[in-house]
Amino acid sequence: MKQTEKTGLTVSRILDAAALEFGRNGYAGGTVNNICKSGINKGLIYHNFRDKDALYLACLKRACEKLLALIEESGAGTASAAAGETPSEHTADFAAH
Repeated sequence: MKQTEKTGLTVSRILDAAALEFGRNGYAGGTVNNICKSGINKGLIYHNFRDKDALYLACLKRACEKLLALIEESGAGTASAAAGETPSEHTADFAAH
């Protein structure tokens, strides 16, 4: 396995554990120490994420990407779809304003 593949798997494991922790306890109550209880080394977390904020934002980004993918797969009949925009394009337009 290549190093980039290992890094991707490690980051995915970290994000999975962090999403569970933040989902259970929220941002304020979630701790890196609790994330480590799932078997992830604290050093690996801080090697891949600057701090708790960066880890939380990465979790949010991944969740939003998954949600957008599900929306696009469903072919949601929204006004943006009728206008020829994908949900991602519509979301990007909305976020820009």
